Amino acid sequence: MKRKLLFLIVIMVATVIFAVSASGAELKLGVELDNGTTIRAVDDIIYLPSYVDIHDVKITYISAYKNITLDGKAFTSGEKVDLSKYLKRDADSRATYYELTFMVDGIAISEDKVYIYKSNNLPAIFVNSSIGDQRLIELNQVDSNATVSLIDKRGSSYVNQTGTEVRTRGNTTDTYAKKPFQIKFSSKIDLYGMGKAKTWVLLANYLDQSYIRNSVMYKLAKSLGMNASDFQNVELYIDGKYQGIYLLCEKVNINASRVNITELEDENEALNPNYGKELMSSTETVVKDTTSPENNPAILNETIIIEYKYVKGLVNPADITGGYLIELDNNNKDNRDEFGSYFITKTSYGENLYVIKSPEYCSKEQVEYIARRFAEMEEAMASSNGKNSLGKHYTEYMDIDTFAVAYIMAELGRNYDVGGASIYFYKDADKNGEVSKIIKGPLWDCDNVLGNIHRGDAQVQNTMWATKGAPWKMLTRQADFNAKVKEKFEIAYDIIYDMLDKDGFIDQQIKEIGYSAKMDRLRWKQDIEDEWPLYADGTLHWFNKSGKTAFPYYATYTDYVNNTKSTAIGYLCLTLQERTEYLATTWGCEVTPRTRTLNDPLPPITSLTPEEPGVPTPEEPSDTPEDTPQAPEQTPNENETLTTLLIKMVEAIIELVNRMIEALFTLG
Repeated sequence: MKRKLLFLIVIMVATVIFAVSASGAELKLGVELDNGTTIRAVDDIIYLPSYVDIHDVKITYISAYKNITLDGKAFTSGEKVDLSKYLKRDADSRATYYELTFMVDGIAISEDKVYIYKSNNLPAIFVNSSIGDQRLIELNQVDSNATVSLIDKRGSSYVNQTGTEVRTRGNTTDTYAKKPFQIKFSSKIDLYGMGKAKTWVLLANYLDQSYIRNSVMYKLAKSLGMNASDFQNVELYIDGKYQGIYLLCEKVNINASRVNITELEDENEALNPNYGKELMSSTETVVKDTTSPENNPAILNETIIIEYKYVKGLVNPADITGGYLIELDNNNKDNRDEFGSYFITKTSYGENLYVIKSPEYCSKEQVEYIARRFAEMEEAMASSNGKNSLGKHYTEYMDIDTFAVAYIMAELGRNYDVGGASIYFYKDADKNGEVSKIIKGPLWDCDNVLGNIHRGDAQVQNTMWATKGAPWKMLTRQADFNAKVKEKFEIAYDIIYDMLDKDGFIDQQIKEIGYSAKMDRLRWKQDIEDEWPLYADGTLHWFNKSGKTAFPYYATYTDYVNNTKSTAIGYLCLTLQERTEYLATTWGCEVTPRTRTLNDPLPPITSLTPEEPGVPTPEEPSDTPEDTPQAPEQTPNENETLTTLLIKMVEAIIELVNRMIEALFTLG
């Protein structure tokens, strides 16, 4: 009896599994592009690049069922569709989209809708991985044999390279649902006029719902004479799956089109054939202050250096005065053994870890040379008169203009990471008998600025902030440095308002990425606060100590006027304006007061064109004012009736299985 019941239960369970899978059957829809890539639907939404002709879209599907229909007519995978007759609009964002309903008739009978959104201004990057998108994205794998294609917004192929390395990047950001990436080509390529380089970075800007904080800060820094990355907004697809808006940037490194100084690392590689991580890991040496001067190397007794790391046995080039690329990285003091070369300073203001990014592996002489320059500079900065024990003023070591601009950027943005990481410096080789100075830059990592993180008081705009972080807590005690900051901010004041004004840089960015912002928000569920996943494991929020969400959420991207903090762009604009006015007053700047020139409110929607959000056009009238992305109500039909019956049948089978299990336990 027990065996019969067990057999019946197995049959019933198998029937339930089959019925459930059949009742949930759906089309795996996609759009095939001219380059052979198929854009796959994500949660019933297909996101198309800007160059696709909406009147000639090849829709494909994979399905085990037959009799697929669109508009009541048989539809074959690969047929081309004119999307214009399926035009709808989003009442909130004013973005247009296309809604198609397919009927699936076979073992299971159901209804499948697909929503299609199309970008209108951005180039697209396509990554075809050799290991699969899930391994590349979810497991933080490195794909050393990916194919990367860049296609401009008009559809022209820009780059198509095989054998390309693609990996996730970032210390914390690689744990988020939307990953940042690094692309390394096999040879140097000039992308969008940013100069030739092998390595490029795709910033996800996932926590910045405006998507443009990095762009705004880089643009301002460059306008003030500080080195900052060039950039290009793009859309990213991995194995046909839309990933969203990304900021394509130059990686911070020494290069003719990046940090244009002598490449000392190239000289190290030329003189040391086995130069690299594997060899260096066995010859690295860490030197620490022993508190016994007789046991210390001279640099520990003569400077504020307390520890440094170098590589034994390296052959030095004739000139070791540059170039060096250095990162102040106090966030990683506990992990400093992972770095090839570094040094640590100590003053009454605390300890600072400087990581030598290039050359990554330095000889003892190289580390001691650059460490001594920084130590003497920092000792002077920390003194009351701006001079070190050698009688040299801090300005003899640094380019004060770039340091002043860097401080302005940190204070203006209230950068949460101030003094922690991503703070770069560089020094070129000495030339013509003149010692080159230490230059501040390039500016990097500005997504958590201008109120974009609600932790501690980082979002408060009417207090000073960056003065608590290195090196600013030392420099802001020097009167001549503060005078230089005031001078630079009087220039910055008008530049900022020009960026904020109607048709300024911020407006230009919004027009460029407007449709893509809607697509990105849909892709990552940023339109719905309780569904926006912060981490890759689906965790929704990171909460601060007060229990509030650390990263702000906005139900609306922009209202085009941008004069309210309830929208992502409005919050950015008003925060930037408030902070600018506060600093101009605090620093006693002599400026002509300005107010923002605002956009006019958009007129009521009467019709839309896919190319220009919110601009009336007679070409493609919307169906009704009530059109939204939600499926309209439909009268019951045979498909719905049969699906309902199938669901009821499954429920009945489950109930019967439960009773049989109870009987089995009773018999046992």
